[in-house]
Amino acid sequence: MPSIHLPRWEELPNIELYKEQVLELLELYLNPLGVRPITASMINNYTKLNLIPAPVKKKYSKKHLAHIFIIALLKDVFEISEIVHGINLEKGILGRDIAYNIFVKEIEDSIDCMQNKKTIADFIETNESDKERNVMRYAALSFAIHRYTRHLINEKGDNND
Repeated sequence: MPSIHLPRWEELPNIELYKEQVLELLELYLNPLGVRPITASMINNYTKLNLIPAPVKKKYSKKHLAHIFIIALLKDVFEISEIVHGINLEKGILGRDIAYNIFVKEIEDSIDCMQNKKTIADFIETNESDKERNVMRYAALSFAIHRYTRHLINEKGDNND
């Protein structure tokens, strides 16, 4: 299976987007990962609940896109309030763009770990020296394990037909 590349902060659009454009872009990012798409009503709810910043004049910037993308990746594994708390925690420690870039790299590395059947213990030990990344690392690994387990269930289910 080919390696996954997720967009870095610098690769996110520098122009503000309308909600429909955000949804289309997110689908491009999420589809290869097998992540369920985000809907317009989900974005509205996240905004109403102050889980993401409100759009400015109905337009969304790269900070909105990054928040929604992270929520979309982790929503099947964690409560959304936990995801937002984690985003704010890491953003406060590292800054938004650095934290985002580290997180998507952790997602890529975790997916690679699962795809190449590396042991999780070796993966964690290899990366353990950078302790401030542990929240992102374990969240990313949780996502990859969940995704891989779902893949195995679907694969076995297809074989039993």
